Amino acid sequence: MQLSSFVPVTDKDLALWWLDRRSRLNITARLVFDSLLLLISWILWKERNCRVFERTPSSPQVVVQALLKEESDWVLGGGGVFAPVSALLDCWSQHRFHI
Repeated sequence: MQLSSFVPVTDKDLALWWLDRRSRLNITARLVFDSLLLLISWILWKERNCRVFERTPSSPQVVVQALLKEESDWVLGGGGVFAPVSALLDCWSQHRFHI
């Protein structure tokens, strides 16, 4: 999907990286980018908690499936706010990217 330019490659502070990358996008793309960053961060945080507190790590495939499920829940509960994210993640799920 040619999104590699949006992946941080250094240990730069996440907030600085986020602000820098989103400043390069138009308003509509910023909403999608912000939503994706929040969604991915939320899923990683939940996985981290499972690993630390329950000592039950999930495979990358399970984490991706959790992300797609969470995205679906966001879309259903968001009144259309997350529709652009839905379109992007639909594309990802159709490609069934392999980890």
